[in-house]
Amino acid sequence: ISPMPRKKSPAQSLSGDAITSVTHTAKRKNIPLAGLESNWKVEESPKLRYEYNPHLPPALRFSDDPAEADKLPPLVAKAAAGKAAMFQLEASPQVVCYARNDRMEFNIPYEFHDIAHVYEPDFLVKLADGVMLVLEIKGQFLEDTEMKHQAAQRWVSAVNHWGQLGRWDFMVCRDPQQLGGMLAGLVSGM
Repeated sequence: ISPMPRKKSPAQSLSGDAITSVTHTAKRKNIPLAGLESNWKVEESPKLRYEYNPHLPPALRFSDDPAEADKLPPLVAKAAAGKAAMFQLEASPQVVCYARNDRMEFNIPYEFHDIAHVYEPDFLVKLADGVMLVLEIKGQFLEDTEMKHQAAQRWVSAVNHWGQLGRWDFMVCRDPQQLGGMLAGLVSGM
């Protein structure tokens, strides 16, 4: 059996001579000239102090201005109204099926102050009489609410005039607890 060959040490060259030093004679090209390094001081930002009171409910602020209203309660109210509406839609015998218009890309274009916007209604509902209902659950009226509703009415009128997508209707519900009665009245033709 022959012995295994030994590894060469890194200090030996291919010819077997030991390497004593390595020098590089070329000039570096990326050395900055004197005076190009930064001469300014970085100012320290003031430390922010957050007030905490365990006796107050948590608040979600989207602005540094403490006078600006908290936006969390309207968001929670809209979510609660949506849940109540879904409960009423599930219980209603006039509803064949429904879908929440969340990431469905069902948008109705409208203009407000000469700027183009899109309106996303809350629900699309298929009723027992075959009508497709564009349903908006509205708790708080904003500045552009009326323009959105007018755009939805125009859209429904145009689709019904075209006639290729069946019959459509638009309804705004301000109280989700009354939605069942409103749907019954719509289907019965009141």
